[in-house]
Amino acid sequence: MNSKEYPYINTCLGQYIRYVLEQREPSRFFIIEILQNCPANELESFLKKVCSILEMECGELIQNFGLNSDLITPEPDKFYDIYNEFGTVSRLQKEGFYNIKKIRKPAQDEGRYADFTVYCGNDKYAVEVKTTRPSEKENKARIGPPSWHLAFNKGHLRNLLETKVRDILPSAREQLRETAEREKCNKKLAAIWVDRKAARALLGLRQDDYGKIYDDLKSQFPEVDYFLFNGNQWYPEKPRCYLILK
Repeated sequence: MNSKEYPYINTCLGQYIRYVLEQREPSRFFIIEILQNCPANELESFLKKVCSILEMECGELIQNFGLNSDLITPEPDKFYDIYNEFGTVSRLQKEGFYNIKKIRKPAQDEGRYADFTVYCGNDKYAVEVKTTRPSEKENKARIGPPSWHLAFNKGHLRNLLETKVRDILPSAREQLRETAEREKCNKKLAAIWVDRKAARALLGLRQDDYGKIYDDLKSQFPEVDYFLFNGNQWYPEKPRCYLILK
């Protein structure tokens, strides 16, 4: 890939891509799927946009998201977690949120930190991004009659997803709580992403399925003001980001 034509890809992800290509089965890695299915100019523009929103140079993006450290791991889907953080940043900016900042956890600090702080109107939000992790059985699941191998009905799949979301929310709640206190945020947002392979099996799910999941979760996690599912479905509803003059 031409470094002059795609400087953000080569600078921000070059070391990780070279690491992946040295693995026994590079095709297992999510970054390879992106490179094969997303035109390079679109990925380049996406990374450039994220840097612009966060007001970071490539070196700062590498440092703050661990692109040359934490990301260098044989776990194939590790980049998906970071990609979802980037996607959350892009979506929030599109929806009118502003002053989006990546939280930098100080070295040796054992506190729990959310991923971002953002503003919407007069409100300051703590934002934590979480990705569900499906089982191999769920990855292969398809909606269909019981006679199908590994087939589920939609209600069962919705319950599986709700259970996974419920499992990751206790840690998200504490990260949001501590961050809100530390950063003086008055709102908390949990951005939940369903792993791409699970999405093929589970979604499937309609918007009202997410509504049902939200209704069940809200009573258990009332401290979380907003849920954003897969970057496009807001609950209880998308906040309006306009300033109220006082």
